[in-house]
Amino acid sequence: MTAAEGWIGGLLNLSMDVEKTEDGIEFLHKVVPGGANKSYGIFVAGMAGLPDGLLKRSNEIYQKVMLQGYFDENILEPPKVIDYRAVRERAKRYRLFLEEYGHIIGDDYD
Repeated sequence: MTAAEGWIGGLLNLSMDVEKTEDGIEFLHKVVPGGANKSYGIFVAGMAGLPDGLLKRSNEIYQKVMLQGYFDENILEPPKVIDYRAVRERAKRYRLFLEEYGHIIGDDYD
């Protein structure tokens, strides 16, 4: 969502300011412009008291996703524009097909 600010008009990214401490992260209760520099979800889950085993497993998954590149390289590109007329036309053709041949496969699609 942070990258969307540049290509969605009127969108403004804000985040909580944080400070690294010896114990982890401290939220400074200050809203600042821009997106967060990383995800703090697992840290917040720990603050909320979720079980250590769950936090450990979540961190393992996070490491795989972030460090081993499981995300698509194009994840930050703007979404493609959907041609809804083409989608409606395909749905119409599919519906006609089912009306014509649905009885052959024995399903009622109405």
